[in-house]
Amino acid sequence: MNSKPEGDVIVLRRGERGFSTIQLLVVVAIVGIISAMATMSISSAQLNMRRENTIREFKGYLEKARLDSIRRHATSTTDQATVTITAANSYQIAMDFNYDGTKSSSEVRTVTIPSGNLVQFSMGSISLPLTTRFDWRGRATSTQSDGTAVTPVFTIANTVNNGSSPTVLNLTSMGDASVGTAVTVTTPSRSTINPNTNVKSETNTNSSYNGY
Repeated sequence: MNSKPEGDVIVLRRGERGFSTIQLLVVVAIVGIISAMATMSISSAQLNMRRENTIREFKGYLEKARLDSIRRHATSTTDQATVTITAANSYQIAMDFNYDGTKSSSEVRTVTIPSGNLVQFSMGSISLPLTTRFDWRGRATSTQSDGTAVTPVFTIANTVNNGSSPTVLNLTSMGDASVGTAVTVTTPSRSTINPNTNVKSETNTNSSYNGY
């Protein structure tokens, strides 16, 4: 039977049907689930990127401070470049920023991790401030607030979504910094060598030599 207009009413052909309410609800639910999963994935990727960028920026300042002490041959502790974690979201770098050959008390740069990054330092049992100092050879020494020397493991963790793995920066006593995997420095072995080994004694082959 063909549909005919009867006033303002459209009569549908037999067998023609639209979407039911249940079908529409199912489609809307599926779209909502997919959108939520995509949003969570993007949010997690952004958190990971911010955490990685924060730890790599910190690593860059450690390397700059180390090179600064080496460049200036900083022998005294007051002249050595330092990086100090003052709080969970901030740290200070003291070094020769103007490259005039000396480190003045005014040459201190404070870096604050933006709250929007949702990341911070997680130092475990180490009490802040934690100061890492580099000598003229580039070797690193770290001390916590009471002056006790510690082996630092710098960790940046998320303040939300704590199920995400934190990012770890390892710093060896030689001043080598690595993100994720610790740098293993093997102490070279030394053996005692007899100074007379393979040294031939002088032999006089001249029979006419009388000591002159």
